[in-house]
Amino acid sequence: MRRLKPGVRLLFGWLAFFLLLQLPVAAQENWTLRKNDKGIQVYSRKTDSFRINELRVTTVMQAKLSQLVAAITDIQEHEKWVYKALNTKLLKRNSATDLFYYTEVDAPWPFDNRDVVMRMLVEQDAKTKVVTIHTLNVDNVYPFQKDIVRILVSRGKWSIMPVSTNQLQIEYRIQVDPGTGVPAWLINFFATNGPYETFLHLREHIKLPKYAEARLDYLAN
Repeated sequence: MRRLKPGVRLLFGWLAFFLLLQLPVAAQENWTLRKNDKGIQVYSRKTDSFRINELRVTTVMQAKLSQLVAAITDIQEHEKWVYKALNTKLLKRNSATDLFYYTEVDAPWPFDNRDVVMRMLVEQDAKTKVVTIHTLNVDNVYPFQKDIVRILVSRGKWSIMPVSTNQLQIEYRIQVDPGTGVPAWLINFFATNGPYETFLHLREHIKLPKYAEARLDYLAN
């Protein structure tokens, strides 16, 4: 069997990666509004191929693009705004827009904590200035930890559209399976609180001077 050249293998690898990232978008647009409070809307929907509901968050934030993206890519600070996040750390950075990170998730008793290893890719449309941030779980980057259940399915997508110089329209989609031991009905029942609390805290977190004054070489405000 003829082996593919390294460049061709890399091309197919990236193609497969982005096809996976598009899976949540392919489902039907039958969203149900679950929570609408303080300008944050959380929706959910069932998908045919997944036991856990997909979630969608929409909101408007008073911020510049660089301000919000600087906060999202500041991995070590995720514990301060991501719901139930513990021990977050940057594992590897291929570039300013391509990085790998680890997060432990504080699970309620009697369940074991979860953890996940993610890859994050940031891109911006040169014409519209819309920023898209893809996240997808990856393997073989960080070892399994004792007494912590590894999340093997997690994928998300940020779509950040500038409305004006200091206002952003945000849509965030996430689909995650926390693994064995937790029934799907229980996850789906409590799922809306996590995204809501995350965005509520993020809204305040981005006001820190280091984000408000951030300048990102790869990003146009």
